[in-house]
Amino acid sequence: MSFNREIEKKALALLEQCSQTQPAIDVESISRQTGVNLHREQLDDQVSGMLVVKAKAKHIIINKLHHPNRQRFTIAHELGHLMLHHKAGDKVFLDTSMSVYKRAGVPGASTYSRPDSTTTPEQEREANLFAASLLMPRDVLLNYIEEQDIDLDDEFDISRLASVFEVSEQAMYIRLSYLELIQSAY
Repeated sequence: MSFNREIEKKALALLEQCSQTQPAIDVESISRQTGVNLHREQLDDQVSGMLVVKAKAKHIIINKLHHPNRQRFTIAHELGHLMLHHKAGDKVFLDTSMSVYKRAGVPGASTYSRPDSTTTPEQEREANLFAASLLMPRDVLLNYIEEQDIDLDDEFDISRLASVFEVSEQAMYIRLSYLELIQSAY
């Protein structure tokens, strides 16, 4: 089984543990249920958010100036770092601003390859896949598409789908492409 499937399984397990089965997934509730304190702060525009773990205290700090959909993705992304990358000891995961397209597969190498970086490009890709899997779970997405007779060739229907799941249209296109439901638009 590929590591990507393992990431999807971990996101699904968290959704089941937190009884989240309908769109839009309540990532703030998931954060609370996993013992994570959320903070909205005014951060530099290039910083989307960060995960800070000190002893048993877990904090996600998100940029309150960013669009609510971006904030939701950032929370899910930081939960991904917590579930996938956090080991014992204190750690800070700092995520600088990236377009959703870059978040989905090619985090800026210059940002994450610097000696002072707290994450690697691979960890960023993994956290992005976790976030997409958490916010747009495969089976929930497929069921909604079928039940609502969503036409994946219709931009309006994909826009409506993104709205229901409270994600950007670009994030929805990327997720649909990753699930091989549409041809990659990127």
